[in-house]
Order: sequence, then structure tokens, then C-alpha cells
Amino acid sequence: MDEAKREKMGGYSWKIEEYHRGIKQFCGVECCHARKSQSQRAHILFSLRAFLRFEAERLGKGMSWFESKRSIFRGAICEYIKYPIYSLSKAPTAYVLPYIQLHEFERLLFIDVKIMDDILKPCHDYSKLQELKNIRNLFHTPEEIDDGFGTAPSKRIIKLFKSYQKVTNGYQIAERIGIDVIRKECPHFNEWMVKLGRLVIYGQSRS
Repeated sequence: MDEAKREKMGGYSWKIEEYHRGIKQFCGVECCHARKSQSQRAHILFSLRAFLRFEAERLGKGMSWFESKRSIFRGAICEYIKYPIYSLSKAPTAYVLPYIQLHEFERLLFIDVKIMDDILKPCHDYSKLQELKNIRNLFHTPEEIDDGFGTAPSKRIIKLFKSYQKVTNGYQIAERIGIDVIRKECPHFNEWMVKLGRLVIYGQSRS
């Protein structure tokens, strides 16, 4: 085997490695907890089918696996939020009210960017209030902030304040903003809170 053929075969082997990484990382082919061989084979088959659909989506739109998965999940979650099709009314968990959040927690912090800036700037010795305002003004509500993998709310904050910590700073900012303001600015979150309140006060059902 000459050098050119070795290089060609090496390219094939790398594609095979990428395939195995993709089907494991994005389709969970190795995450089968069934013991029966028939169930295991079915799991592998469905993982392969999912990967083929996933790969077609990725190649058709010219995006990475990460972006493709995010796009699929975002669309599915948006549709479920608008038109829930699964009912728990006949199950023992009839009073479980899941809160499906479209984007990550940090989107709530953009409700009041002045408070965010006041809490974060002492740790950095500079203010980024105008930059935070510019981000907030791009979206109708804070719940919509997140238009790509690199523009998630937390990524936007870290880009401005590199030492931002979700657990400590995030909690401080959200506490300062207050639940009443969060409910006022985030209709989807408020709708969930209203349903919880009905259960507690009136004992009403999910609907």
C-alpha cells in the first residue's frame, strides 16, 4: 500500500469514527437499558433511523450536528408550548404542571439590565449597561432571547462579564428583580404560575 492509498483509507476510517461519535452522542445508541435482545435490537434500529433523519436535516441545511439538534429540539418545544398534545388528566400525576422553558435561566435576568449591571460591575470595575440594553432591545420579551448556539443568554453575559457565575450571580440578580416583575415581563412563565395558583387556591384541574 503506497502513501496515497494509506491517506485515502485514513480518510475513510476518520469518517467511520465521526459516524460512531454522532450516533452515540446525538442519538443515544449506547444508552439502552433493556435486557431482552429483541428490545436491544429495536433500540439500535430506532437509533439508526433517527441518525439518518438527523443527518439528512444537517446536510440539507448545511449546519453542524449541534446546530441541527438544537434546531429540531427548539421547534418541537415551541410547538408543544403552543399546542400541548399530551394530557396527564387520567394519570396519578394529574396535578403535575410541567414548566417547559424555551431558553435557559439567564433570559430572566435581562428583564432588568440595570440590576444585572449593578451586581456584576463591582467584580469587573466597569459597566456594560448600554451593551445589555442593546441585547434586550433586540427581542420583544426576555423569554425570546436566544437566536443561536453562541448567543444563548448566558453566553451573552459571559462575553460582557467573564467571571459571571450562574449559581451565585444569577441568584442575586433574579432575587433583586423579584418574582412579581418576572411574571409581568414573561407571559409564558406567568401563565404557568397562574395555573399553579389555581390548584393551590381553588383546587382546579390543569385546564
